[in-house]
Amino acid sequence: MKRDKSALDRYRRSPTTTWRGYWQQRRRQLIKAQIYHGQSDWRNITTSKAVEPYGVYRLSRIFERKRKPRDLPVVSELHDETGIHEDTDGKARCMVDAIWPQTSDSQEPPPTLKPLNRRARRLLSHTVSQAVDKFEIMRIMRRLKIGKAAGPDGIANEVLRMLIDILPPYLERLFNACLRLRYHPRLFKHSITVMIPKGGGKPHHLPGSWRPLALLPCVGKILERVVTNRLQELVIHCNLLPRTQYGMTGKSTTTALQFLLNPVYAAWSTAPKRYISILSIDIKGAYDRVDREKLLEILIDFGIPEWLVEFVASFLSNRSTVVKLPGLTSKRYWINIGIPQGSPLSPVLFLFYTAPLLRMVSEQAWGSEAPGWLKSVQFYCFAFVDDTYIMVVSSSYRTNCRALEFAHEEILKWARPMGVTFSTGKYHLMHFKPPWSRDPDCRLTVNIEGFDTKNEPVDELKILGVIVDRRLRWTAHIAEIEAKVERQLAILTRFSGSVWGTPLLDLVTLYATKIRSTITYACPAWFIYGDYESLDLCLSGLDEIQWAKEHGEGKPNWSFPKYNLDRLKKLQYKCLLRISGALKGTCARVLEKELVIDDIEVTLTRHAMTHRAMILDTPEYEFLATVRSDLTQSGTVTRSKRHPFEVMDNQARLLRDTGHREMMRKYGVAFGEQFWKNPVDRLVTIRLIARRRATAASCKRWDEYRRGRAHPTRHKPAALIENWGLDNRKRYEGLSRAQSTMLIQCRTEKIGLNDYLYTRKRATTWECPCGMGRQTVYHMFMHCERLFHARDILIEGLRDDFEFLKLMTDHADIATKWAIIYFDLAQYKWPKDHRHTMYTKKKYHSLFEGT
Repeated sequence: MKRDKSALDRYRRSPTTTWRGYWQQRRRQLIKAQIYHGQSDWRNITTSKAVEPYGVYRLSRIFERKRKPRDLPVVSELHDETGIHEDTDGKARCMVDAIWPQTSDSQEPPPTLKPLNRRARRLLSHTVSQAVDKFEIMRIMRRLKIGKAAGPDGIANEVLRMLIDILPPYLERLFNACLRLRYHPRLFKHSITVMIPKGGGKPHHLPGSWRPLALLPCVGKILERVVTNRLQELVIHCNLLPRTQYGMTGKSTTTALQFLLNPVYAAWSTAPKRYISILSIDIKGAYDRVDREKLLEILIDFGIPEWLVEFVASFLSNRSTVVKLPGLTSKRYWINIGIPQGSPLSPVLFLFYTAPLLRMVSEQAWGSEAPGWLKSVQFYCFAFVDDTYIMVVSSSYRTNCRALEFAHEEILKWARPMGVTFSTGKYHLMHFKPPWSRDPDCRLTVNIEGFDTKNEPVDELKILGVIVDRRLRWTAHIAEIEAKVERQLAILTRFSGSVWGTPLLDLVTLYATKIRSTITYACPAWFIYGDYESLDLCLSGLDEIQWAKEHGEGKPNWSFPKYNLDRLKKLQYKCLLRISGALKGTCARVLEKELVIDDIEVTLTRHAMTHRAMILDTPEYEFLATVRSDLTQSGTVTRSKRHPFEVMDNQARLLRDTGHREMMRKYGVAFGEQFWKNPVDRLVTIRLIARRRATAASCKRWDEYRRGRAHPTRHKPAALIENWGLDNRKRYEGLSRAQSTMLIQCRTEKIGLNDYLYTRKRATTWECPCGMGRQTVYHMFMHCERLFHARDILIEGLRDDFEFLKLMTDHADIATKWAIIYFDLAQYKWPKDHRHTMYTKKKYHSLFEGT
């Protein structure tokens, strides 16, 4: 600093070009030093945080939030049909009226919902437990998510989880009294409705551009979860809801997407041609527009117990909220319509509310007489909570459009007395078309009031997080996956570099649990293997594999395109390069073996087979088979056009039977059958078998790669010597980020030494500056004359165990520290300068003292 000030003073006294250049040079050096020290502090902080339990996940969440805009837009005015609102009360009232059609701001609460009449009591039939014990409360409290905003009472989930050993007995007495009295406490009914901008470039002065998020008391949510468990128990054991409602417990978006694709493939498999179209329906307001009295009537019609219906009536009565916008908090409003978003009880109540709609369309139970031409049309309606879709199959696209128009009119007839409205401007129509078809694209639309005929029909439709294109080539979905993974990798760069930050094994865990799950999301629905190579890789070693091939009668039709599979392989390779710190040009097979991560094709096949093996011979499987049978019975199916789900299910049955035999062999017939009937035990067994097969497939691929790579010299990179297995990952345990990067570069010999840089045209020669041969990793450790004295220190520290392969395996800790210090690579300048703070005292070796 003194030298910089002196340079500035001299320049001011004598403003010549020479002194100006000297001062600017000193200023740049100072800025670089400040940046370097700032980076060092940041890297030390992130490294210390990453080694804590679950530290890598905490860092990931922190920087994921930091990527989002911090400041919400200030709402200076709101526009609606009545005009422009600029004052606080006007904006609050405008927002409240846009969300809830029925509200009041009086001091007194509105009247409570009417109790059940005698007729309703006679309709009630089902029974469920009305008591709760402390163990159920403890299970619910353990599942409370942390990092969530508290409700009006200010009690956060973190507090409840801290008191998990104290609170349950007291909550047990409180909740049992509430259930016995069929009463939801008034303190649990007040909420804070926070308005979040929807994004997508929508103008913030419109109320529809904001999404309401209700913050409810966390203690009240536990009580509501208890009631939700009772309703879900009734739904599962009594089959109350339609099968095509996939938002309930036990179902998933994957099964919903399978139901979507099932009739599409069936229509393509039959002759004569069948055409299929899909219409997505948007329920306006959804939760906020539910008619509470109609909801209670529906619960009564379903036979929900009397005490449960009356508790729901108490839950819906006398609800109030305050609305929060950026820089604005409204007064208290009484909400006389809808069910609160954010409550665990609301989703299952909404499922009951919309169940008649699904049942009407699926069973074609129209309110009026259907025209004769409609008998040749098949309807399929499914939903995931409030996301609803209608599919029709007929002999032409024009008939499909007419059928969708008729179905929509019938839906409106049902919706009017229920108080349900639809946002027709958000509807989307798509006509499926086989990949091999040369027919012209269909541009027909539906005649629905408010429907956007200008931009419809669409070629791609996002359904439950998966972009479905009309030819089922999945190109747009793969592009979406690539964009998501790129964002996750960008977050990774904030807390980890190639020589600093999170240790390698923590990054591998983060990739396997978070990033790779982005790639494999819902893959049992959209991934269909293309040949028997991938099937052999996943099922090799199982009994009767040849029978499965013959029974499949060829590979599945409409398989996942190879060019998209190659894109996923490149994407995983990019992730592995970023995680491992290896240099570009390192073989993907070697990285997969070093980190023990399966090829993405093996992973996708394993997930698809495991899911299909789990649902075999279940009601869901029988339902899908019935849909296929209904569609194909009117036509003929050739062997060349077999339904791909049938072929894959036959292969999955092989995996399932192997798991069943193993369980019988492990526990005996009596106990084995008992365990097999348990879905959890069955899933664990099937997953275990599938993982073993995936490991066998990876071993096979690794051995084939090693046989195909004949090394021209006697010396082989250390990474090519070992077999596939978890031992490869164990050698990186306890190493810092810089050490693991150095180790993987040394083992692959893709490192910044002249021998490798020359092959990449980054160096003018492959010789070592010592003049004794190629500058390879082996040469640097064993023969380089410039490192003669440094090598003596290494030999002395290892005593009689100085061998190159042992340096790359058993003594990786010492070898990598030595290489970071003496290889003199620019990439490792920072860990070399900070080696005394980078290693713990336990790991710091005496041979590095004084270096």
